[in-house]
Amino acid sequence: MDTPVSIPFFARIIPQFLVGIYISQHSIFTKLNLPEDYLVIYYIFTLIIINLLHTSTKIKHYMNGSLFVIGLLVLMHGFILGRINDELTNSEHFSKKNPDFLLLEILTEPVLSFGQIQFTAMVKSIEKEGRRTKASGRILIKIKPIKMRLSDLSFGQLLWAPGNYELTAGPLNPGMFDYKKWLARKKVHHQYLIEEKDVLLLNQRAGNKLLSHAVEWRKKQVDLYRKLLVKKDAVDVASTLILGYRAELDRALVSAYSRTGTIHVLSVSGMHVGIIYIVLDWLLLHLNTTRTGRHLKLFILLSLIWFYTILTGYAASVIRAAVMLSIFLISKTLGRTSAYQNLIFLAAFGMLHYNPYWLWDIGFQLSFLAVAGIIYLYPLICNALNWQTPPSKKLGELVSLSIAAQLFTTPLSIYYFHLFPMSFIISNIFITIPVTLIMYSGILVIILKSQYLAIFLEWQITLLNEGLIQINNLPYPVIERLWPTEFQVAILYLLLILLLIPGSAKNRLFGIATLMILLQITIVCRKVSIRQQSQMMHFNTPYPSTLAYIQANRAYIITNLNQSDPTFAYYIQPALDSMGIKKVFIFPK
Repeated sequence: MDTPVSIPFFARIIPQFLVGIYISQHSIFTKLNLPEDYLVIYYIFTLIIINLLHTSTKIKHYMNGSLFVIGLLVLMHGFILGRINDELTNSEHFSKKNPDFLLLEILTEPVLSFGQIQFTAMVKSIEKEGRRTKASGRILIKIKPIKMRLSDLSFGQLLWAPGNYELTAGPLNPGMFDYKKWLARKKVHHQYLIEEKDVLLLNQRAGNKLLSHAVEWRKKQVDLYRKLLVKKDAVDVASTLILGYRAELDRALVSAYSRTGTIHVLSVSGMHVGIIYIVLDWLLLHLNTTRTGRHLKLFILLSLIWFYTILTGYAASVIRAAVMLSIFLISKTLGRTSAYQNLIFLAAFGMLHYNPYWLWDIGFQLSFLAVAGIIYLYPLICNALNWQTPPSKKLGELVSLSIAAQLFTTPLSIYYFHLFPMSFIISNIFITIPVTLIMYSGILVIILKSQYLAIFLEWQITLLNEGLIQINNLPYPVIERLWPTEFQVAILYLLLILLLIPGSAKNRLFGIATLMILLQITIVCRKVSIRQQSQMMHFNTPYPSTLAYIQANRAYIITNLNQSDPTFAYYIQPALDSMGIKKVFIFPK
């Protein structure tokens, strides 16, 4: 007989919460302007009443019914949050006012990309026919610089621009990255390509001063790396890995990180926060002797961890780590136990309550899946390996950690990036020590401004880069051009869940067999569909039109581009891969 398993409270309600958020963006109700204030008051009041009733002895006979009602209320909560955060439903959104001019506040650190200065801005107010009125909404700004420098613009700065904006553009061809949808998940639905002469910069700032100071301080540290480090790759990797700065990394280098399964190193995440925490905890170890010391240590740790989170751009993956670590540290200091299983669901609930759109953030999704894999799979893999000697035991822990995180993130990673790194175990074991040393060395370079430490830091980064390039050059380093459907990804995750949850072996085996058969059916249907396809296609590219005839898994393309051309790789290859094309025949015009 199986032992009953206690399911954490937030694990019980998070599915309904996620469904509510999803429905708010993918249903016929997305265009409804509901009276949110009244609904919020209503469901909070109802939740309080149910909670009071649930604690009485009489209502305990109806526990399942009360849990069902609570589930519906949580679903409604997610739905309302999703609607409230949809800026297009706001009557003050600038797109509803046909403005002549926009007063903008720079929300993100300006970057230079493809010869344009780009940043996201918040509309503070609009001017129409000489009248200025309050407005809201976000917009992507692209400025063609002539004399303007990147340093002329800064986080929080105000500027005026004409109101000649347009909707963000969707993908030009099938299979291309949907930039329009990606921006929409960041609450950006409009863009503006503007001439420098049409921008009026104001000597005024708005927004959060703490964020503004953090961004300025990070700029200075990036400039310090540029001054002390010689190689551009070293500067870019140090700025990205340690400070979360959006540097333009070399494409070949990014490809090496991506194809070896270590691309997560180049975006500040839970691993980076963990490395920072380990050294801080060790430095403050002497404060553990007294209660006051422990509380002081908690204050210092939380302050520095959240400062680092803000400094590195407060991405969803970093916030996840900071939230979970904060809850853990507070519980530990107060002498209370906090199950990791409940922590992960509590962190997800809290973060999505703050910003429901994080549900579609790739960093958010992969970060939580990696932690879930470590929590649920890591102990099982460690026990299965059962390496006893000290050196092999440590290696076994690293292997188990890598496999656990990779298994939980693989289906979604393949869905987004269309490849599977075969060398992920070797790569992730290899980067463990170099990345840790780079983090600590990079921080010491900032503190001490030492040229000798900078030389050591640059050597470490070069070693890391060259090592990953060599691993990428191994035979069969990656399986590419994988295009699973959303349904197939869902099946893979259901399989993982069935393998982990306790229950009847017979029922689990039946469920696993059913899902495997279903997965096989989808694969067969996909192959049949590819064999039967026959169509003419027109590809949109910056150059003259490209035509293609698709027959089964072959493509006959009329174009002056070759397959190694970056334009072909960006505009045409994704469509061919998504259609299962294996052979390409090019006919020059």
